[in-house]
Order: sequence, then structure tokens, then C-alpha cells
Amino acid sequence: RKRAAAEEARREEEEAIERKRAKAQRKRGRKTAKDREKSERVADETERLAKTSERTKELDAIGTTLAKQGLRIYEVAADGNCLYRAVEHQLVSLFDVATSHVTLRRQTADYMRANEDEFISFVALDCDDPRKVYEEHCDKVESEGEWGGQPEILALTHVLNRSIYVYSRDAPLLRMGAHLPAD
Repeated sequence: RKRAAAEEARREEEEAIERKRAKAQRKRGRKTAKDREKSERVADETERLAKTSERTKELDAIGTTLAKQGLRIYEVAADGNCLYRAVEHQLVSLFDVATSHVTLRRQTADYMRANEDEFISFVALDCDDPRKVYEEHCDKVESEGEWGGQPEILALTHVLNRSIYVYSRDAPLLRMGAHLPAD
């Protein structure tokens, strides 16, 4: 009898352990399903937001404008060198001009230094020493990773003796260097 009772107690204990394991497994299964569902919701929301993000909207609008002209967007790394890499790509692929973004940076800075009066008011406003600020700006233009804006695009038009077209979703087409030949 003791043996049978001990055997029964052991079996009940094993069954209790098995029930706990099964319960824990069901709980893990529900948690996994819940986590999977949450991940899917996040992925769906991320995709939805990506489709409606400002960058996506801008790329879609510019892409449509370019397609009408038989052109397309060419992605370059957004690393602060993007202006110079984009111009490099156009020069190499369209005009077979061998150059690099590093060379374009140096040429842009050199042109801006040589034509300070043309650019200083765009770069060094409301400061005690505009010439110093301007020279520092030109040093940054020449270095890697400093993004370029309209003054640098204008300088590039002179360096290259070519117009540069700037497309934007919210503004009309801007032809920088309109006094130069259009390519």
C-alpha cells in the first residue's frame, strides 16, 4: 500500500509538472504570437509611413518631373559629399569628364576664394570678422563631408562653365548659372 501510495503521489507530481510545462508552453506560444503580431503591425506602419514620408513624396514628385524629360533620379550617398558626388556622376556619365568629388570640392573652394566679393554676403552675415568666417567656410567646402548649398552650386557653374539645374518638389526648376551654356 505504501508503495502504491508513493507511486500514485509520484504520478500526480509528474502530471502536475507536465500541466505546468504545458501551461508555460501555451503562455510562451501566446506571447510569441502576440510579439509576431506586434512586429507585423510595426512593419506595416513603418511601410505606410515610408510611403507617405516627406522624402518619399519629394522623390516621387521629382521623379515624375524628370520622367517627363526622359531623365531619372540617381541616388548618391547622403554623406555631406552628395552635391559633389551628384555633379561628378553627371560629368562622368553624360560628358565623359574624368573628375572626382574631392577635385570638385577643391575647385569650388578655390573659385570661391578667388571671387570672395561674389559670395561673402551669402556666407558671412552679421559677424565681427566676415573675411575670417568666409575663409573658414571655404576651408569647410574644401574638406570632406561639408554639404553644399546655392553658393557652392553657383561656384560650380563657373568652375565647370555649365549650368546646373536644381529640382525640387515645392519650387519651380532652378537653373543655376543661367548665363552659361545649357547642356
